[in-house]
Amino acid sequence: MKKFLGLIILLLIMNFAGINAYAGFSVEKDTIKTEAVDDFEAVDDFEEVDDFEEAGNEFEEVSEEEELPQNINEVKEETGTPDYVYDITLEWSLYALAFAVVAGFLVRFRQTRSLRGLILLASLFLFGFYRGGCPCMLSSFQDTLLIVMGNDVAWQNLVWFLGLIPITYIFGKVWCGWVCHLGAVQEFLFLPSKYHIFKGELAVKIMKIIRYGLLAALIVQLGVMGSIYFCSIDPFKAIFNMHIEEEYLTITGILMGLILLTSLFSYRPFCKSACPVGLTLGLVSKIPGASVVGLKGECAGCKVCNNACKYDAIIRKDKHSVLNNNDCIACGDCMDACHRSGLGFFRKNKKHKDIVYCKNECTID
Repeated sequence: MKKFLGLIILLLIMNFAGINAYAGFSVEKDTIKTEAVDDFEAVDDFEEVDDFEEAGNEFEEVSEEEELPQNINEVKEETGTPDYVYDITLEWSLYALAFAVVAGFLVRFRQTRSLRGLILLASLFLFGFYRGGCPCMLSSFQDTLLIVMGNDVAWQNLVWFLGLIPITYIFGKVWCGWVCHLGAVQEFLFLPSKYHIFKGELAVKIMKIIRYGLLAALIVQLGVMGSIYFCSIDPFKAIFNMHIEEEYLTITGILMGLILLTSLFSYRPFCKSACPVGLTLGLVSKIPGASVVGLKGECAGCKVCNNACKYDAIIRKDKHSVLNNNDCIACGDCMDACHRSGLGFFRKNKKHKDIVYCKNECTID
């Protein structure tokens, strides 16, 4: 009940602030328009100008010594982008990575796993509503792809995503389950009920196919345009800033509506069907020595862990549970639910693999 009331209050605040934001924008726009008309009407006469005389040296040949900027530092000088903009990006990236490291330790102990909701709430307001949701790990991921494609990108923009790779290797996908502000929006909106949709083995397969398809489309877009387009239509950015750019009003509005609506009846739908960062970090669990969730040898063969996993990283198949560490977000819910403490963190090796089959005999194939 408290969670539901908190959600209602949050949406009311967002709606109220959004209306005021648009109202202010409308007034400012009308004011500018009125001033422009007054300035135009204030002009009494138009003086004739000799186009050829005023043109002067307009068509002189450009000096061969002048060249277009070849790297990001020259672009910064040409555009006047101050260094502190990149420093702020680096600073917030380090804050995010620090949050993930702390979460990596907290999830290891039953007594501290209860703090996950508090960490998510802090991240939601800090990286979301306070920071505006941008830049984030998604933009960092896309910048990483751009630099691989040969584009000039400030190195500070890469730190967030690249830093998550070793953290995921050491601790698991704690960023996704404990810190991500995009995941926090969906998690706090989710209302567990009998109408829970997009759940089960088939839904997991379909949503994973969709995620790979969207990743391919993103790579094509970055390759063709050479710039990040998603930031212009980012529905999470619109939610956090309570504002939608007029040029992208339709598509951003549709995406935002889909996320808000589906999050009510499905646990983290964007994470499971669209997020390229979660998909990429999931592949880290296939590297030898990576952190994985595995069996301690005390499994009773029940469905407790399966029922506790809202993310569907544990599904029922052939009357036994299957845990896929590629999908696991290291939330720790399955560990808390198991009365025998049958699950724990291990290093991936021949015994503890990334995909775990929980059978009555407690064997690991």
